[in-house]
Amino acid sequence: MGVPFERRGKRMDECIDVVRGLTRGGYFEFHGEFYDFPAIKMTPAPTAPIPVLCGGHSDAALRRAVARGDGWMHAGGTGDEWTCCSAS
Repeated sequence: MGVPFERRGKRMDECIDVVRGLTRGGYFEFHGEFYDFPAIKMTPAPTAPIPVLCGGHSDAALRRAVARGDGWMHAGGTGDEWTCCSAS
């Protein structure tokens, strides 16, 4: 699709910002590196915030879950396989 793999994290960060902004119910505009649009309004808007669950086992994915997400989902495996998550 012509999307650089190396920039996927930054793109996802902006995507989370866009989803959160659009689902608040008011007019929302966004001017980022990947998404750029004037003030628009999504109607009907959700009556409650939509939880954003982040997935992945990389350090970057876990940081995103903590900093921007409302939760984290694993993609299978056992805890001892999650080397990035294990305590030292």
